Amino acid sequence: MDRRATALGRAIAAEWSKTISLRVLPATMLGAIVAAALLGAVYAFGTVTDPMTGKITATSPTAAELVDAVLGAMTFLQVVAVLIGIFVIIPDVASPVIRTTLLAVPRRGILLGAKLIIASAAVALGATAAMLGGLCGAGIVGSIAFDNGPPLGSFVTEEILQRVAGAWLYLALIGMFAFGSALALRQLVPALIGLLSLVLILSPLLSAAPGVAKWLPDTAGSQLYLHDASAHHPFGGLVLAAWALVAIATGGLLFIRRDA
Repeated sequence: MDRRATALGRAIAAEWSKTISLRVLPATMLGAIVAAALLGAVYAFGTVTDPMTGKITATSPTAAELVDAVLGAMTFLQVVAVLIGIFVIIPDVASPVIRTTLLAVPRRGILLGAKLIIASAAVALGATAAMLGGLCGAGIVGSIAFDNGPPLGSFVTEEILQRVAGAWLYLALIGMFAFGSALALRQLVPALIGLLSLVLILSPLLSAAPGVAKWLPDTAGSQLYLHDASAHHPFGGLVLAAWALVAIATGGLLFIRRDA
């Protein structure tokens, strides 16, 4: 047991060093903050302006309205989580680097465990960056438009905290679903096309058929942060978690069994 723990610790350290050396991942993280802040600002601007005249409304937006603005951008924020889930694994498994990695850590179960831990940390960090960026962007717009936006204390309510936490959990789970899918596909282009098509094209197209759409990972998972958790599926978060677990289990099984 001690040898396995030591081997896992070394594998985690090696994977972490390799991951932070990837240029695409830090760039994606930075892009997540910037894009989330811009999206939060844009959606918040729509909240504080009159849609008919385009002028600033007379009443300052509430904290709940600014949070709604950020959550309205989740369709695009989830793209960040998907990209992080893909880029944290594809540069290794889709290139000859994986052979060198397997020479250093020949026990694939330990290597898979290390990759899963690093991917979880990266996705969690990306979800945090996206949520903070979006909330900051929306808050800045509210403050600029009305000199003083809603007080910070008004954001600390049970409903707002639950929805923000649910949105964070959604981004983390959709990111891990992307990680498992990319691990199974093992190619960048199919992973990008398949996952982005799912969340940006297929789900909106199937929204007219709620009986089908409610079982899709992103549609079901959205119930984690929507007002009415019973609108589509009462256990939407569990459906998304199941998708993520199946994707990771499938990708992990293929990783252990197939040739490098």
